[in-house]
Formats: sequence, structure tokens, C-alpha cells
Amino acid sequence: MAEEKKKDSSALLAKKKKVKPRKSRDADCCSVNFLKCVLHIFNVIFLFAGAGVFLVGAWTVTSRHRFVSLLPTPTYPAIAYLLIIAGALGVPLCALGCCGLKTENRTSLLCYTYFLLITFILEGGAGGLAYYYEVAVEEELRAELNTTFITNYALDTVITNAVDTMQTEVLSGQCRA
Repeated sequence: MAEEKKKDSSALLAKKKKVKPRKSRDADCCSVNFLKCVLHIFNVIFLFAGAGVFLVGAWTVTSRHRFVSLLPTPTYPAIAYLLIIAGALGVPLCALGCCGLKTENRTSLLCYTYFLLITFILEGGAGGLAYYYEVAVEEELRAELNTTFITNYALDTVITNAVDTMQTEVLSGQCRA
């Protein structure tokens, strides 16, 4: 019986010795280090894209927001603020992604993934609305601008200033051409 136990234990040891060694982090073509490098590059691209979206939204609010009172719907300012929010989410989101990659923290990488998905949905929605509204704003202005002139000019100072500024810019633009 003692000999059988020795045979069993030696058989177990032989089986344990035949265990395959673990692969290193750089063993495959899609190694962890390669994937981390690709994700860092994606993070930098996403940071610049977020900054660009933020700047477009900020430019829209600062330079074109004075004509919003002439539009009958609040879609135009909503698109501008949506672009600002989506772009502003890019900076902390990139920081979260870089920290998650550096520490290899699974929770922060999952949060990064979900927030990235939400940001892409925001940017896609804002881009789709902007594309649609680019055509619709001209039709809205043609349909509602005369009514706005007749009913609100000289009664509402915001609308009066917007109309005066628009007429000044249109006249100065035509004189230059």
C-alpha cells in the first residue's frame, strides 16, 4: 500500500511538471503592451477630436448666438450646447482612459468604455441634428422672419438688436463682394 501511494504521488508530480508555462505579455501578435499602445494613440486622437468639437460649439455660441432670438425653435442653441458638452467630456474621459491603462484597473477601463459610448452618441446626435438643421434653418428663417419683424421689432430689444446686427452684417458682406 505504501508503494502504491508513492507511485500515485510520483505520477501526480509528473503531471504537474508537464504543465505548460504561462505566456508572457508580449507572446502574441495582439499583446497587452501593443493593445495599450494602440489605446493610448486612440486616446490622444479622441482628445484632439473632443477639443475640436468643443471649439466648434464654443465658436457657434460666441459668434452666432446673437441671431438665436430670430429662430422660432430652440434647436440651434441646443445643438451648440450639446457640442460643448460632448467636447468637454473628452478631456476628463481621456484622463480616465490613460489612468486606467497605466494602472490596468478594470473598473476605470469599463467606466471609460461606457462614457466613451455616451460621448459618441452625443457627438453623433449633435452632428446629425446640425446636418439636418443646416438645411432647415434657412426655411425657418424664410417662413418666420417677416412675422418676427412685424410683431416684435422695436418691442423686444433682443430681437431688435439681432435684426439690426443681421442687416448690418448682410450689407457689409454685400459691399465687400
